[in-house]
Amino acid sequence: MTVVYGLMGGWLERYAAKELARYLGRITGQKQVVLSDQDYAYHDLSEQDQPIFLVGDNLVAQSLVEDGSIQIPSNLGEDGFLIKSARFGEAACLLLRGATPRGTLYAVYHYLEKYLKVGFFWDGEHIPKSSAIPFEGIHEVQIPRFQKRIYLGGGYTTFCWGWEEWKREVEWAVRKKLNILFPPSGSRVVWRKVLKEFGVAQEPLSRGDKLRSQQVRRIISFARRLGLTTISPGYSGEIGKPGSLKPPMQNMLDALADSASFIRAHPETEYRYFKWGATPPQTIIHPLDPMFIKFGKRILIEHKRAYGTDHLYFQGPPGESSIGATPEERRHIKVDMAKAMTKLLEDVDSEAVWLTDSWRFQDRKVWPKEDVRAFLDAIPDEKLLIYDTWADANPLYKELDYFFGKYWCFGSIHSFGGNTYLHGDLEDIISRAKDVASDPKANRCIGFTLAPEIIHHNHLYYDLLSKLAWNPADVELD
Repeated sequence: MTVVYGLMGGWLERYAAKELARYLGRITGQKQVVLSDQDYAYHDLSEQDQPIFLVGDNLVAQSLVEDGSIQIPSNLGEDGFLIKSARFGEAACLLLRGATPRGTLYAVYHYLEKYLKVGFFWDGEHIPKSSAIPFEGIHEVQIPRFQKRIYLGGGYTTFCWGWEEWKREVEWAVRKKLNILFPPSGSRVVWRKVLKEFGVAQEPLSRGDKLRSQQVRRIISFARRLGLTTISPGYSGEIGKPGSLKPPMQNMLDALADSASFIRAHPETEYRYFKWGATPPQTIIHPLDPMFIKFGKRILIEHKRAYGTDHLYFQGPPGESSIGATPEERRHIKVDMAKAMTKLLEDVDSEAVWLTDSWRFQDRKVWPKEDVRAFLDAIPDEKLLIYDTWADANPLYKELDYFFGKYWCFGSIHSFGGNTYLHGDLEDIISRAKDVASDPKANRCIGFTLAPEIIHHNHLYYDLLSKLAWNPADVELD
């Protein structure tokens, strides 16, 4: 068998072709030939008696489109794809092509899973052995129901991961056709630099800080090469740097020390305080104070310089907390934060969209419905994406009138608070996903989010979630 790819699709379509050849080799026990448009002659290729896989946008595929043998659907979008049998002269062909190189890679993994029964799992792969490769009579078009399929996999489980663990996780996300990733944070080195600029003394960067920053850059670069959009941290008014590998209480004390030093260096700035649980009060800059934008811009600019950006930023008011002494003050601060964070992103990145979660809206005592609406109304529709964090058990989208017209995602947090026991109602999550996918009022639900705090303990459930994220209509429980 021969695998052919074109040069127009760049590195990612070449990668897709090599992935297909690699797995075909493992299945059949035979090495596959991989050719680019520059490596073959039309005459020789059309007369061979071995099947040809056409991966992506190559010259042979173009000729089949031009002579009417293949029609590429016009509605594939960014991630949809076509898998279709055809003939090129005497040779049997199978086209695997997306509207984009990322879609082509999805086509390859879909073919491997569905037709060759390859299994991609958190703890490894299942590679069946066979000499019979399905090739004839295939015509399948796949278009995702959800445009944005987000994986927030960087919870407690991944905090001490190295490169190999993260590489496997990124590859798993791509093989499951997820297209947005929250990578590990490299913010600590950024914050140290900016805090020092603002008069807050910082210890020299440790070897661990430097190594972590290098690893984060490597992970983000790898994810982007595989077509994933990566999420960057935004800014929400805090003045203490993010944590490290120290114990949680030590990280909190470090952040409090930063805050105290910042306040001493900038006594003219207006601050507000909030509490989370039984922890000491934490400080943020009041969103109307000019320092909010000034300091936040430096954080975002330095983060962009260190790690680049895909124009999607996670931020929002403090969760599970309230700021302000009266209901009126609390509402004003929420609206002011919405406006300040929007302006901040626009000043730094004109293409910026900010991602936030619905978890902060759970408690009606802290976030009355009218406060949620006032907060969301202060942000332009095209600048915000919300994911309904706990829609797998306690959805808010109906209670909050489908987030008052904002773009949003159905979400599954599933496992949080340290719970690693085996759980998950498969029938229920399928029903919930099908319900939102077919709900005419959910026309602005453009995404599906996997947002666990703990992973790698329930492979079946997250494999199911990834399938629902693509299209719930394709999923049935046996």
